[in-house]
Amino acid sequence: MENRYDGKLREGNQAIIDLIPGNYVLRIILALEIKKAISGKEKPRILEIGCGEGDLSKYILDHNDNVTLDVLDISPKMMEITRKNLYRYSTHRNINFICKDALTFLRECNHTYSAITSAWTVHNFKWKDKIKLFKAIYQKLNKNGKLFLMDKIYPPVKQGFMQNTNMLDIQCNRYALYLDNTIASEIISHEQTDFLA
Repeated sequence: MENRYDGKLREGNQAIIDLIPGNYVLRIILALEIKKAISGKEKPRILEIGCGEGDLSKYILDHNDNVTLDVLDISPKMMEITRKNLYRYSTHRNINFICKDALTFLRECNHTYSAITSAWTVHNFKWKDKIKLFKAIYQKLNKNGKLFLMDKIYPPVKQGFMQNTNMLDIQCNRYALYLDNTIASEIISHEQTDFLA
């Protein structure tokens, strides 16, 4: 599977994430929902697909004791950053850093998961690959295992003072206003491709 989020996008990842409304709160909520889902499970194992720089991983570890967390990303550079960002956890927690394509990993791994999660990643997959990915995820969930997915959508606003406004336009304007021109151009093109796919 291709990595659509590399180069300038990877370099500007933290600045891009900072401009996504509610990003950090949503990641904390996701970590807390995982905590509820794995409560009472013996030796829970969690897989995070597309860990990026470890932004969600740290919240999962902050709110979930005694878990094995497998963090997965296709980008060697992102995995390098994740290792650094999660170093304080890795000395006393069971974390596995996996630099591999998600579909290949799911097909090859020999264990199942109490929870599988992904934040701001699945939109990067082509539709045919999303179907394959979700089938592979289903095969790797324990009985009563849960999938937690957080991703973006850009619905049109149909009410209020912003009536007939496209949320994609608002987000792209935010990128253009606050990001370096090269990174802004890349992320706007990326977002428009996702929106039109």
